[in-house]
Amino acid sequence: MTDNSKIASWVLAGLAVGAAAYYLFGTSSGKELCHDLIGKDLIDKATKAGESIKRGVKDKLDNLSDKATNIADKANSQV
Repeated sequence: MTDNSKIASWVLAGLAVGAAAYYLFGTSSGKELCHDLIGKDLIDKATKAGESIKRGVKDKLDNLSDKATNIADKANSQV
């Protein structure tokens, strides 16, 4: 398998997982299905954990973006 096909496979797998997560946590019928299958308490804990992870990732990306901007500004000022 070439690197491009490996990347494409991972991207497709990520899209499938994302679509399933959206259905289960983002739609009312998906939420009902989750509640029926594994119970409300576990769903609520998973949802809170997901929100916490989302905030953490957003903070890290914002930090990384700021660092990249600073590096680019320094590089531009040296040119």
